Amino acid sequence: DLDSEAGGLNVVGTIDVSDLSQVSGKVGVSSVQSGDAVFGSYLSNFCVRPGRRRRGLGSLLLACASHVHLACDRAVAHNVYAHVNRDNAKALLFYATEGFSEV
Repeated sequence: DLDSEAGGLNVVGTIDVSDLSQVSGKVGVSSVQSGDAVFGSYLSNFCVRPGRRRRGLGSLLLACASHVHLACDRAVAHNVYAHVNRDNAKALLFYATEGFSEV
């Protein structure tokens, strides 16, 4: 239960944004490498509490993550990557609706 794990706070969703240029050579992200340089941002731990879904919160969290991504690399808006389980049809549809494509 998210309430008990968060010390009683009413957590409705989370998202982590990692700057891939800071983890070059530390993670297996060969599909986002250009030579030795890894670029862009990686989204992980993205979830919205089941009872709060279908209200636009996921899109809002993703928009916030996009602003964080752009702030990390103001010169060039590189790609944003996310790992999605291929069996998670709802997540795949969400990302497709938000403009993501499979690599």
